[in-house]
Amino acid sequence: MKRFIILAMLMPTLLMAQEFGHTETQINIAADFAKSGLAEKAKTILIPLLHDMEDSLLNPRIRFLLGAICFEEQNYNCWSYHWTIIVAKYPLSDEASIVKEVHAIFSFTHQELIEYGNELLEFDIALKISRKFWTHKPPDWKMNWRDVKDVRLAMQYIDILLERYDDPAKRVILLYDKFLMLIGCCEEDYGMMNVPDRYGQMDGSRYLKRSKAVSDSLADIQGGELYYIKSQFLLGIIHSGTKFLSSKIKLKEGATIYFKNVLAATEGDITNPYRLFASIWLGDYYKNDKSFIDGDGK
Repeated sequence: MKRFIILAMLMPTLLMAQEFGHTETQINIAADFAKSGLAEKAKTILIPLLHDMEDSLLNPRIRFLLGAICFEEQNYNCWSYHWTIIVAKYPLSDEASIVKEVHAIFSFTHQELIEYGNELLEFDIALKISRKFWTHKPPDWKMNWRDVKDVRLAMQYIDILLERYDDPAKRVILLYDKFLMLIGCCEEDYGMMNVPDRYGQMDGSRYLKRSKAVSDSLADIQGGELYYIKSQFLLGIIHSGTKFLSSKIKLKEGATIYFKNVLAATEGDITNPYRLFASIWLGDYYKNDKSFIDGDGK
């Protein structure tokens, strides 16, 4: 970062000199090349000029620009070579004054970094020696995360994070986690799949509305399309059963809407796995319904 700041400070000075006709124009073109990231083109102009203008007032300007290019390329030997000549041969030039200032800044910064690194090294050595005199035993912090497993607490924490973060990429992850907890993808007694009714059947009515709202919100956030598809797919599975002695899905009427939403969200993406299985299961469900086979399910 400091390299770019210094270059930004140097470049305007290259335009502050009296006119020297064609040579002046060439130097300005080279400066434009350098500022545009075309350092090699700049050097092909400047190096021949350097020898042609050895005793000219333009020589410090040429060396100044070459030194700046070398600095940008982190070729510090080259940078030092050109700028040292400016100070030695043209001490009264404007370029020489700037070179002295920049050298002072760079030398101070470089020395400061060296001293700080040495200080850290010395402290590290001293700390290691001090720990030779005793045997370290890790403290027992008594922080067992199993003791704080509480999905309701997790939901509150996610709500706090949703208020804190505006970045869509972060929000979709937080919302999807919230959705997973609402449908019961957790080991705790929480969510649609983990709360049976009095007949032992899944009773997720109090979670259903919230989980659908979270799923729908994913569709409205940039980057949330995949999470919306996955959440709709899972809602479809939750509202379905399985075939007898088989792991294959047996769709129920309430599940079809979610798989149709998956098809709508993946339209044109024939390789999408969620679309593939949603199509198969809907096809089985509507196998006697010609309107679906010829229309939505074709």
